Amino acid sequence: MPQPWSACYDNFVKRSSSSAKRDRASGLAAIEFSLWLVVLLPLVLGMIDFGHYFYISVTAAEAARVGARTAAKVPMTPNPNCANTTLVSATALQAQNAATAYMSQAGLGSITTSPTAACTTDNGLTPVWRMQVKVDFVPLIGFVRSLMKTSTQCTGCVTFTQVTKLLGS
Repeated sequence: MPQPWSACYDNFVKRSSSSAKRDRASGLAAIEFSLWLVVLLPLVLGMIDFGHYFYISVTAAEAARVGARTAAKVPMTPNPNCANTTLVSATALQAQNAATAYMSQAGLGSITTSPTAACTTDNGLTPVWRMQVKVDFVPLIGFVRSLMKTSTQCTGCVTFTQVTKLLGS
């Protein structure tokens, strides 16, 4: 037996009112999500940017160590001091190339890197190699830059400088 028209109408009204409640609830979820997104998005982007900054700083520190080790392994003969300028400049060039190669191997070859190596004799006999790696890079997300050291050479860049001293042979 077919249902009367009023029964069909009652079922339609019941269904539409329950779906309206679901629509309002999903709208409320979208509003809550957008409010939380304002808080969470800068937090997540800041974590990504600082992670990138720390990765570059650790890589620059290791590049400075690699360069200093490379310079320290070169024997300074016949005089074990920094008086032989030809040998010192050749060794400094090797150290700079080693630091640059390390940065490239770490996947940071496109970032501006300035390695410098210098030889000093503190006690007059033993050379001390001072390796400095300066890295200028643009942060992935720019609004965190105020907490980092800004570069003087590159607009919108951050500078990280690592200095390592090592006794030579």
